[in-house]
Amino acid sequence: MAKETLQQKIKRVLGRFTPGRIAIIMLGTAILSFGIHNIHQRTAITEGGIIGLVLLINHWLGVPASIASPLLDAASYALAFKFLGWDFLLSAGIASVSLAGFYRLWECLPPMLPDLTPYPLAAALLGGAFVGIGVGLIVRQGGSSCVSSGMVLLSAFWVFQINLCAVPRLCCSADPDAPQSLPLPFVRSTCLH
Repeated sequence: MAKETLQQKIKRVLGRFTPGRIAIIMLGTAILSFGIHNIHQRTAITEGGIIGLVLLINHWLGVPASIASPLLDAASYALAFKFLGWDFLLSAGIASVSLAGFYRLWECLPPMLPDLTPYPLAAALLGGAFVGIGVGLIVRQGGSSCVSSGMVLLSAFWVFQINLCAVPRLCCSADPDAPQSLPLPFVRSTCLH
């Protein structure tokens, strides 16, 4: 078998980015950023990882989330590229740009939900639902809203030997009997090598 050229790898990776896949990533980032902007930022609830750092930078330094998010994501993706591969990197890049765009949209609009500051439990639950649904849609498409959620998946595999390929549609192999050892999105990225 001849070694695949870089151009062939890129063409194969880009071929997997269908309009439907991109639309679901964008839907996930819209839901995620809506919940963070309209609930978490208003009620001073923070997140962990890069999203939490974006919220802290926004609160303490006044840097808009639409600026801080892609800058921190770019630094994280540069570090993670070796382990995660092209497919993850492109999916995460689409999610990062889309997340920044939706952050910007929500920043330009007035709050769309009532202020839940007097009800911290309700704010945490509702905000968590937005974040969970948004991140779930993004990860399901092989991306990440930030590298920290991708690293959590990789850590879960390495530490607990969790095989997420048992979940339908998470592996890139066309052969259902092919052995799979890495979870989404890492299976997709290993298919590029």
